[in-house]
Amino acid sequence: MSLISRVSNIVVHPNTEWPVVAAEPANPAAILAGYVAPLAAIAPIAAFIGQTVIGVSIPFVGTYRPPLIAAVTSGILSYVFAFVGVLLVAVIVDLLAPSFGAAKSWPAALKVAAYSLTPSFLAGIFGIIPLLGFLALFAGLYGIYLLFTGLPVVMGGSKEKAPLYTLSVVGCTIVLGIVLSVATTATSAVAMAVTGGFSAMAGGTSPDKAAAANAAAAIVANAVGPNAANQQAAKDTVNAVESAAAQAETAGKSGDQSAQAAAGLGMLKALVTGNKNVAVIPREQMKTVLPASVGDLASNGEPTSESGAIAGIKGSKAGASYKDAAGTLSLEVSDLGNAGGLALLAGTAANFVESETDAGFEKNVDLGGGQKVHESWTNATKHAELFEVVEGRFAISVTSDGIDMDTALKALQSVDVQKMKELAAAQPAPAATQ
Repeated sequence: MSLISRVSNIVVHPNTEWPVVAAEPANPAAILAGYVAPLAAIAPIAAFIGQTVIGVSIPFVGTYRPPLIAAVTSGILSYVFAFVGVLLVAVIVDLLAPSFGAAKSWPAALKVAAYSLTPSFLAGIFGIIPLLGFLALFAGLYGIYLLFTGLPVVMGGSKEKAPLYTLSVVGCTIVLGIVLSVATTATSAVAMAVTGGFSAMAGGTSPDKAAAANAAAAIVANAVGPNAANQQAAKDTVNAVESAAAQAETAGKSGDQSAQAAAGLGMLKALVTGNKNVAVIPREQMKTVLPASVGDLASNGEPTSESGAIAGIKGSKAGASYKDAAGTLSLEVSDLGNAGGLALLAGTAANFVESETDAGFEKNVDLGGGQKVHESWTNATKHAELFEVVEGRFAISVTSDGIDMDTALKALQSVDVQKMKELAAAQPAPAATQ
C-alpha cells in the first residue's frame, strides 16, 4: 500500500484500516524506512523553512534567524529523535502487552506505534506557524484515539482492557517523552552554539533573508526534481510563506489578537497552497490519463475515481489495478489542486530517505529531465512502491506485489502526464479568494 493511501486510511477510516494492518506481514524495516522516515521529515522541513525564512520573533530583541548550518543541524537532530520516539512507544506497547491479555510482539508493537503517531507526524507542519502550534494538541489527542482502536486489533487482548492498556501506554510515554524532550532541547542547544546559531539575532550578523529563502526553495526543488516547474513551484511556496510571515510579524507587533489569528491562518494557507488558486481536474477526467494495460499486465477491473474538499482545499484522484499470473499492481494519480505546497513537502520528505540492506532498498532515481522517482523494494515479497511529484501539483504512485521493479517503473511512466497538464490548463479559472 502506498504511503499516501495508508496515511489517509489510518486517519480517516481507522476501524477498517487496523485489521488490514494486523493482517500484513510484519516488516519493521519497511515500516521505519517506508512510513516513519518520510513522515518524520515533515516537521524538520517545516521548521527549517520557518526558522530561516520567517524567523522567530523574540520580545525586546527582534527576529532571530539561525544560520543555515545551524538550522540543518537542528533539523537532523529532531529527525533522529523522532525515530527514537517511535521506538520508545513500541517498546512500551510490547512490554505492557501481557499485563492486559495481549501477546508480546515487537513487530506488531511497532505497527501500532508508527501508525497511531501519524497525526503527530502530520502536525509537524505547524512548526512553521507558531500561532497555530496549539493545533498539534488535537493531533496528539487523535493519536491517542488511534492507539485505543489499534491496540486490541493488532496486539490482541480484549476490547474491555483496551482503555486501561491505552492509558498505561500514554502515561509511560509522557514520562519518557519529557526525558526525550529535554535531551532534544539540550542537544539542539549545543549544536546551535557550536555552529554559531546565536550570532544571528536582529542587530547582529543576521543572514540575508533572500539567501535563506533561495536556499529553502533550492532544497525543496532539488529533492522532488530540479526541473523548471518544480523550481518555480518551490519558489512560489517559499515566497508565499515569506510574504505571509511579514504580515504575521506586523500583526504580532499590533497586539490585535484577531489580526494575529488571521495572520496565522494566512501563513498556513500560504504553506498549503504554495500561492496557487486553481481548479482541479474532475475525477472522471482523471481516469483518462491511466493506461489500459501495463506491458503484459492486463486491467483488473474498471478504474476508480474520487474527489473531495476540505477547508477550501480541493483535490481529485483516480486509480487502476492490473495483474498477471505472477502478481498485481495498483496505479494512482492525484491532482492536489491548490495544495501545491503540501505536494512539494510530501515529495521532499520522501526523497530524503535512502537505504539498502539484504532485505531490499529505498532510493531516489533520477530519470533525467529533472524527473525524480522515489523507489522502495522488498526482496522477499517482491513488493515495490514508487512515488513522484510532477509540476509541484500532481502525485503519481505505484504499489505492486510479485512484479519486478522495471515493470512497476514502466507503470509509473505510462501515465499520460502531458494529457494531465492539458486537462488542468483547460479547467475554468476559479473565483478569486481573499
